[in-house]
Amino acid sequence: MTDAYTQTVPLQCGFEVKERGGDSNEADMQLGIWSAAGLQLLKQQRSAVTGSGEILPFVGGTIVGHEWRVHIAWKDEKGERICDWLKETYWPWLRDSVLIPLS
Repeated sequence: MTDAYTQTVPLQCGFEVKERGGDSNEADMQLGIWSAAGLQLLKQQRSAVTGSGEILPFVGGTIVGHEWRVHIAWKDEKGERICDWLKETYWPWLRDSVLIPLS
């Protein structure tokens, strides 16, 4: 980030939005890149203040048309990972057990 203000502000969560028919893989990739950069910035800012680089995960989402997906990204010693558990386990449960019965 090159903006003087946003260089000093920790990022909270991000969403990548594509219109209907958009590329969901591209949305996932863009959110992943944004999350990795945000996690690195937050780790650097936290280290400068507290001396500890430990940070909480980022929550974000991709929206392609009417399909919403939640992503969680965190940084560990091996690098950044995006949690597939939400997509493969939690989202189907939430959709089938909570959202569909409400509609």
